[in-house]
Amino acid sequence: MTTDIEKAFLQVGLHKSDLLLLVKLSDPKDSTSLLTTFKSALFGATCSPFILNATLLKHFEENPCPTASRITQDLYVDKVLSSFTDEDDLMQFYRESRRLLQKGDFNLRSWNSNFNRLQEIADTEKVIDSSKEVNILGMRWKKRTTQFHLEK
Repeated sequence: MTTDIEKAFLQVGLHKSDLLLLVKLSDPKDSTSLLTTFKSALFGATCSPFILNATLLKHFEENPCPTASRITQDLYVDKVLSSFTDEDDLMQFYRESRRLLQKGDFNLRSWNSNFNRLQEIADTEKVIDSSKEVNILGMRWKKRTTQFHLEK
């Protein structure tokens, strides 16, 4: 199964003294609009993956549980890639991981699995990725056949 943290970098607030100084126009089409600064980690900034990881590890440390340990092992920046042989274990992970991340104001979305029950629930809760093939760390995963292949 796979899932990712929605807008992960933007969910990490920074202390005022640690703000990344990136200034932009509040309305890019109007050169006279006010300037704004970002108050969160930015996607693409070299320090952002570290900041996100440190934030998540701190959150998991403050909320210890088997699910937090599993996410820590299966986390790749803002994506979770894991494997389950038992559908009930997967469903428990789904519920607990969503609850755990919501405590930190993170939303797990784009759930993928070849277990139908997870797909149905994720679809009902509007957090499913309905792609037939999923891009995972440079490989394509065909959910129905459980086959992986390299992208060309």
